[in-house]
Amino acid sequence: MAHPKTKTSKPRQRARRSHHALKPIKVLVDEDGNPHLPHHASPVTGKYKGKQAVDVEKRTTRRIRRVKKAS
Repeated sequence: MAHPKTKTSKPRQRARRSHHALKPIKVLVDEDGNPHLPHHASPVTGKYKGKQAVDVEKRTTRRIRRVKKAS
């Protein structure tokens, strides 16, 4: 295993860890007022950038079928 040649000072250690800080998640709101993550389609409407990207009804029926099959 590798060993450090010299002790890492506290300021250097803290400067390295400064990038580990948690940042707040930016939540966007679509035209219908539903929150969604950036670069993701709205889970309620299935729209992304104003266009229909996901068929929500088809997806929910598929999930229900999977849950019934698993249980």
